[in-house]
Amino acid sequence: MVVYSYRGERLAEHSYLVLRLYCGAFGTTHEKLVAKRLNMDPEPVAMSLRVACLLHDAGKALVKFQEGVKQGRGMPFHEVVSAVLVYDTLIFGLFDKGAVVRQALSFAASYAVLQHHQAMRGFRVILQKGQEYLTRLGCDLDNYVVDEMRLAARMAENLLDGGSVLNAFERSVQRASQEGLCIMLQEFISNFMDIAGGRAPASVAVNKSSEWATTMQRLEAVLPLFSAPLQLSDYLAAYLTRGGRLRALHRETLLMLRRARSNSLGSVRASTPIAPRPNPCRLA
Repeated sequence: MVVYSYRGERLAEHSYLVLRLYCGAFGTTHEKLVAKRLNMDPEPVAMSLRVACLLHDAGKALVKFQEGVKQGRGMPFHEVVSAVLVYDTLIFGLFDKGAVVRQALSFAASYAVLQHHQAMRGFRVILQKGQEYLTRLGCDLDNYVVDEMRLAARMAENLLDGGSVLNAFERSVQRASQEGLCIMLQEFISNFMDIAGGRAPASVAVNKSSEWATTMQRLEAVLPLFSAPLQLSDYLAAYLTRGGRLRALHRETLLMLRRARSNSLGSVRASTPIAPRPNPCRLA
């Protein structure tokens, strides 16, 4: 069974393209910068950033959303469901990295997912309104989303360690089926709001409170480095497959990717031609 991210567009295709664009425009250089600012190893930082890209629309796999997308309807607050799945996936997938690193990076990745559509809309509003809406709508998740993400990971096998990520994601989907996604949503909101308020989750031991405080101080300064790349990559992916308006920043990013020594777009082509605009600051 196919899971869609947009009418006529598979979730696997869009998820793969967002991850591919992120790696082309940001990738390892960006991840090393973020890791340095957090004083962390680059490997878990890279995993959290790339998992956010891969799973940012996984919440569209709600049964009610899939019924609507076939009729061309939108999927409001799907980012809330996606954030729950990203957080839970990373909590399990980064289990061997220690509680402080695991919680901080899971929070940062889920924050980026919550913000990937409207950066100016506060996460408190998203979570409150999203919980109300999803409780009314129902939280039944289409389990075929696991197969859809496996397909995306196969296409992106050189960009992501798909095995460990998919095992963690499958566990989260199974948990959603067994315990109920709405229960997971309540738990996620509680943990997320604690962390956002500077309070350490229960999994962070008391003797780690100093490390936690230092990590969160650093993380607060780099949260835009988690959210902005996902916002840009998602917008570009949607433009390339769906068309629409292209803003100056997105135009320049596409041109940069196409001119790169190793073309990060490959066979992907925009819906309409992209021509460089003259630089208004350039002297005649």
